[in-house]
Amino acid sequence: MTVLALLSGGLDSTWALWKQLSETHYPVTVLHVTLMDDRKRYIPERIASRQIVQWLEENVRPLKQYKEVVVDCSDLSSPLLDSAYVAPVAASMMLDDKTASTILMGSALDEEEHFIEQSINDGDRLFDELFKVLWRQGCGTCPSNVELRKIKIIHYAVDTYKAEMMRVMPQPLVDLTWSCRTPVWNREGPQICGVCFVCKYRGGK
Repeated sequence: MTVLALLSGGLDSTWALWKQLSETHYPVTVLHVTLMDDRKRYIPERIASRQIVQWLEENVRPLKQYKEVVVDCSDLSSPLLDSAYVAPVAASMMLDDKTASTILMGSALDEEEHFIEQSINDGDRLFDELFKVLWRQGCGTCPSNVELRKIKIIHYAVDTYKAEMMRVMPQPLVDLTWSCRTPVWNREGPQICGVCFVCKYRGGK
């Protein structure tokens, strides 16, 4: 059984991946979807993802595969939730790898509570439903996948706050993550804004 871990470069998905690699023996394929838009958040996220993967392979255990897929969102006047872009890529990868049976996602309790308070659509639920539709469509058009494998979607850390993740995870790994939603750019490159809701949950780190 292969686990497909979705890695954004943020704290939550890094926590989920670190726990999976540390506590299980299953092969893990990591997928980072680069969402290119005018905010340029994708640049520090992509850098963080590559460094996180390198650290985990050197200090925990090797991955089966690391893959990056670029999705251009710059022409959209009203960008969708990240889940709407990631789900089609994940569904395609699951169809290509017949050994894959589990998708691993990270979502901290802080963000779950934030989205509920702000009455924002549940991104995790959107991913689940969209993935299931795409999965059924894909299996229906691919004779080699006609057996319609059962796919398990695990939302890791939904009962864990970011502060707890930062306390438990190895500090060098925490330092590699990038969670800021609205980076500030200067001559040295992207810097955390310190004021977006994710930065606040991380204590401005």
